[in-house]
Amino acid sequence: MTLVTDAPQKLQLMAEYAVGDSPLWGRGPEWGLLDATGLGLSAVLRDDLRAWNDVFDAISLTEFRFPSPVVELDHRVWSFSLAARVQRELGDGWVVTSGAGGGVDHVPPRRRGRVGATDTVLLLTASSPGHADDVVDWAPDEPWVVRAAEVGARPSTVAALVELRREAPWQEERGTAPAAFRARVLDVAAELQRDVALGARVFALAGDLPGQHG
Repeated sequence: MTLVTDAPQKLQLMAEYAVGDSPLWGRGPEWGLLDATGLGLSAVLRDDLRAWNDVFDAISLTEFRFPSPVVELDHRVWSFSLAARVQRELGDGWVVTSGAGGGVDHVPPRRRGRVGATDTVLLLTASSPGHADDVVDWAPDEPWVVRAAEVGARPSTVAALVELRREAPWQEERGTAPAAFRARVLDVAAELQRDVALGARVFALAGDLPGQHG
């Protein structure tokens, strides 16, 4: 695997009211809304981004309550699939992250508690925090590591995560992984989100913790 040594730009997929086909936010010293057309994303992907964000627009009329748990879960899972496609189209010069459609800065602090609490946030990082099948149960004051199966990941998701981690050599080197690998992190995140359902919100990062993403 060829490492990307130049610092890539950072982008987060996050739903927002009235942003059309561009629910894309540049990460850095300041937040900034990015334009999907200006980024060169394909028309098909822009249409799908708009359709995904339209679901969020619609619930703005219902105090941001989804019409059903199925619709809410589908929206979360879909966010990772879209983020993976954005990553593949943008290429190595970008790191795309997703928090199931939410923003990492909007996650409330929480103390260690049972997995399945409504404020549980699971970080899926490309490099392993311990075992190859670990995820991080995140709270700004007390993150802790848990095995993916313990939070409800199916065997196929655990296997995909382990395989992903085996292909993450940059954790011991300088540089970051190429776009194709980052997209696979997002693909695995989609599966993990489907497995844990609405018991937790998954955040997929390219190896960094939230504070390192600016």
